[in-house]
Amino acid sequence: MAFSYGLLTVENDSNQEIVVDEAELVGADPGIDLIGAYGVRTNSGIGFLAGFRPKGRELHRLKIGPHAQIQIILGVKVVSKGRHRFEKIALKYHAGNHQYRGLYGMSARLCSPVKTYVKKCAGLIG
Repeated sequence: MAFSYGLLTVENDSNQEIVVDEAELVGADPGIDLIGAYGVRTNSGIGFLAGFRPKGRELHRLKIGPHAQIQIILGVKVVSKGRHRFEKIALKYHAGNHQYRGLYGMSARLCSPVKTYVKKCAGLIG
């Protein structure tokens, strides 16, 4: 089952445009795959939802203007039974010729199948 994880808002607090190159799940166990990512204007109302239907701009090469914010929506999928988690989200981006990797201490636990783990998937979002 796929989920949309939209709890990360990124702010470009510099005076130049930045370009997001990719996202990755840090500390993810093998039971979770990152299946896509996109960016939308902030306050889109996407938090943590069942299903992944990209409705914004693809994350790869997403431009964020100076002093602008963007909400990052990750598509994550449980690919094996059990309790699975990731510990952080990393964004690789660049400004001009300089490369950066930002780490965000946002985690989640996904459990499958849902029937087995209803009310037993502690630490769903951290």
